[in-house]
Amino acid sequence: MRLFIILLLCGAIVNAASSLNFTDDSWSGIVTGVPFQLTWTGNNGPVTITLNNGTTADPHLVHTLGTDINSNSYLWTPGIFAVPGKKFFLAITDSTGAIAFGDTFVVAATASSTASSASTASIASTSSTANAISTASTTSTTASSSSSSSTSSPTQSTVQNGMEKNAKIAIGVGVGLGIPFIVAVAWLISFLCLKRERDKRERGAQPAGDAGQFGDMNGASDARPAEKRYNEVAQVHELRADVNPEVPELDGSVTHEQAV
Repeated sequence: MRLFIILLLCGAIVNAASSLNFTDDSWSGIVTGVPFQLTWTGNNGPVTITLNNGTTADPHLVHTLGTDINSNSYLWTPGIFAVPGKKFFLAITDSTGAIAFGDTFVVAATASSTASSASTASIASTSSTANAISTASTTSTTASSSSSSSTSSPTQSTVQNGMEKNAKIAIGVGVGLGIPFIVAVAWLISFLCLKRERDKRERGAQPAGDAGQFGDMNGASDARPAEKRYNEVAQVHELRADVNPEVPELDGSVTHEQAV
């Protein structure tokens, strides 16, 4: 590892007088699993290409992409060593020890990640502008709502107070009319109940069968004198018959009226 660093440092010194460099225009389209074309110029003899992290002043070797490459291009497919989301850079060294470094890049997991990374700044700027507009609109709406609420609050309060006053009046009238009516009904019911109880007591105090008894007594008083007179007439006839035999005997054909 130390030997490689020494070689890189030596190559950097040699590179100052060399024209070796990468000729790729952009390093933003590197995606895991997607081939990426590397090109360079100014090399002397075959080259070695490595994947590094850290800084160009203090590079750390991650993986060697290829050695003894005798052309001016190489098709690199980022694999497991190019971890998505991490920063890397490539180094190229020729047979004279000259070294050149590519730009720092971040490997994307998918092509859409690269596109989203490129549009992040634009989205952030647009979002900031939209937030500013939204904040201003919200402030204006809040102020308008507060003004509307302060305007409508007295009207709503007046209406509510009027409704409460009418409800209180209605309750007072209902109570004033309802209580006398309830008292009158209760008094009427009590009076009828007392009257019914009094009638029952009066009917219970009258002796039973008075009229029948008086009727029997009157009948007996009417019948008893007639019978008494009939007996007296019969006794008179018997006395007369003893004195004068020609007096007819009193038989059953003589009625009470004849005897009288």
